[in-house]
Amino acid sequence: MSKKKILIIDDEKEMVQLETMRLEAHGYEVVVAYEGEAGLALARTEKPDLIIVDIMLPKMDGYELCRRLKLDAQCRLIPIVLVSAVDQKYDTNLGKKVGAHDYFTKPFEPTALLAKIKELTRKSTT
Repeated sequence: MSKKKILIIDDEKEMVQLETMRLEAHGYEVVVAYEGEAGLALARTEKPDLIIVDIMLPKMDGYELCRRLKLDAQCRLIPIVLVSAVDQKYDTNLGKKVGAHDYFTKPFEPTALLAKIKELTRKSTT
């Protein structure tokens, strides 16, 4: 069985390094983009099993990126988890409106994110 591939799109390099190490330690393959446009291109070429998207990104914010991914025939079925330092009901509702499967507020509990990733990647293969 091949490793599940996770695409992380976040401009906070230290957070990306930490999450990459954590995910790889749990058997996931990780690909990374540090801004929205590059993340959209990687999603199309890498076809990940799940995408983690930060809301505050250069060039294209996470909401617009999520919206574009859900409109793209190649990417629309890929589960998306939004992450942000912003914890407002408006933001979580907007995340759902643009097609995100879940929303985590930074700092988040790593085990909760891992559990959600496992749940969503299991669903995406059934």
